[in-house]
Amino acid sequence: MKTKIAAVLISLLFLISCGTEEQPKEGAPAENTNSNKMILKASNNMYVAISADSTLSANQSDATKAEVFEKVDQGNGKFALKTSAGKFVSDVRSAENKLYANRTAVGEWEQFEIINVEGGKINLKSSAGKMVCGDQGTGGIMVANRDQASDWETFTAEPK
Repeated sequence: MKTKIAAVLISLLFLISCGTEEQPKEGAPAENTNSNKMILKASNNMYVAISADSTLSANQSDATKAEVFEKVDQGNGKFALKTSAGKFVSDVRSAENKLYANRTAVGEWEQFEIINVEGGKINLKSSAGKMVCGDQGTGGIMVANRDQASDWETFTAEPK
């Protein structure tokens, strides 16, 4: 009896120590699969930071000053982006679809699809179906107003 109990305990300890985390798929970029925390680098080679008025802009050249976002799974392929200050990023449709990091809870406007594209890059799609862009014509201000993803709507997600 002691042998059976010992075998069961050893089996349980083995399963616990191995974990149940899903392993990355072969060929999937590691930076997008292993970490829930990331910084974003826009197509203008600038990192996304949060300004004093809570708007997001791709205007920071120093990666150490970039905002660290936590991907919070909302189910159905949607994620909320939580800042280091505990605020959620929102596509504020009443403010020209600018992205703000000022929400304390996740609603519809705070949910995004994170779409992996080739080369370890991503696109962000708002709940309104619009692609997020670091608009180079406005100093990198982040907006969700593009119908399709092109260069300006593509970001590199670096794990943190």
